[in-house]
Amino acid sequence: MDKMQETNILIIVVGILESLAKNAITIEEADKYFFSPRTAQLLSKNNCNSTIVDFIIECCELEDIASLLPDRLQSSIEELKNRAIAMLKGYEVSHESNWRDYDILQKILKN
Repeated sequence: MDKMQETNILIIVVGILESLAKNAITIEEADKYFFSPRTAQLLSKNNCNSTIVDFIIECCELEDIASLLPDRLQSSIEELKNRAIAMLKGYEVSHESNWRDYDILQKILKN
């Protein structure tokens, strides 16, 4: 997996976390879209950076936080979103790359 693909994954993650923070989607929907052990497994299988894979696994725990510590859910979402943004800032994307050349979800989730 290349840096552009990993950048796209982080952009997706930030969008999902922001959608959760704004109550535009539920945790169950986030799990169906991306925050699942299956997604982490597929990312790992496709040689995604292990920090991102571990982060996706951590995002999977939001459901547990919602049920066990509901008063900490919003702050947990914000913390995860800020960490994802910090990771995203660490990626330098070539302006010669065209994001449309990467059908990231199709390629990663093809299995």
